[in-house]
Amino acid sequence: MPELLVEVADTIRSVERLRADWTALIAAGARPGPFQDWPWIRAWIDHAVDEEDTSADRRKTKRSLHPWFVIVRERETASPLMICPMQLDRHIGLKRLTWFSVPALQEGGIIAVPMPEEKRQAALEAALAAMKQAPADFLDFRLMAQDGPVASWLASRCRKGMDNAAYLVDFSEFSDWRAFELSLKSSARRSRKKRLNRMRKAGEVRFIVHEDPREIARLLDVALGWKRQWLKERGVEDALPERPWFAAFLKALPETNTGNARWVIAELSFNGRPAAVDFGAIANGVFHAYLSAYDEGLRTHSPGKIALWLMLQWCMEQGLSAYDMLANPAPYKEDWANRTRPLDQYILPLSMGGRAYALWASRLRDVAAQCYHTLPENVRAPLSGYLRRLRGGVAKNG
Repeated sequence: MPELLVEVADTIRSVERLRADWTALIAAGARPGPFQDWPWIRAWIDHAVDEEDTSADRRKTKRSLHPWFVIVRERETASPLMICPMQLDRHIGLKRLTWFSVPALQEGGIIAVPMPEEKRQAALEAALAAMKQAPADFLDFRLMAQDGPVASWLASRCRKGMDNAAYLVDFSEFSDWRAFELSLKSSARRSRKKRLNRMRKAGEVRFIVHEDPREIARLLDVALGWKRQWLKERGVEDALPERPWFAAFLKALPETNTGNARWVIAELSFNGRPAAVDFGAIANGVFHAYLSAYDEGLRTHSPGKIALWLMLQWCMEQGLSAYDMLANPAPYKEDWANRTRPLDQYILPLSMGGRAYALWASRLRDVAAQCYHTLPENVRAPLSGYLRRLRGGVAKNG
């Protein structure tokens, strides 16, 4: 087996020099998801990272983080085999090494070329050894697909933390849209068509999927306005849509569409004005629905449900295999999905503080969550921000 070379890119400048390695990995067969794609990494650096610089070239983000990317190469050729995009930040007073772009990302992972199992295991072991050298209290591998090869490898080396799940509408077993419709209960088909017909009788309804970055930027402003109002009415503070840099970060994603993912936005309009939008990325034959919102003033027409129904049809007509509603269970996801993908968290403590966090995440957190849900709504709302910090800032954008 060839010897491996392991590097750590722990400054913005050194991460920026990895752009060619992303291209090389994709050319060699790597298929990163939207949250490990270079445009996502680049946008996070540009818009979530402050320009404040220190003598050690450590640049802070709004969450006081800096990068710790681990790169595994073939020693002889220096060709990249694997990149683990990580960041050092602080979580409930502890130093944490976790995926780059937490809390914005919705699924963790590495970028790696196809390779024999023995070689992949050796590369992962080398990467983990480099991560253990980080000045952190614990390593936090969150939102890992349970059926993925990296998750199964981590399971034998780390403590299991909090469970999560992604909900999908899987089209892979259906030959066309009509076959998918017929797979649903007749009551569900009638209900969804009835909503659309009722809205069409009330006014002009149009549905279009935009790829033009200018149209995407316009609709993102509308969607984030709806989302901020929704959060305000429910007393939720410090969510991503409220942060001033978040809009610019999202708008940067479709500006080039040069990575493995292609960012688009679906618009349902009513009488010439946006009624609902669905922003996400197409990658590896799947639409990943990152942010959706609708006009609360049109609630009686159910614009969000209509837009989702039409987007499912569009995805299938484009030959996509699934519509992925991403992390964080929600009632509407359970209503629409026909498949779930468990997402796990794996924690590797490196200090006493890290061991305390692992105990919380693996055992005590579920007890606290049960107590929280027994509280009245007016008591839960003020606690939501603090509890979200305990969860580790997993974004809820849908």
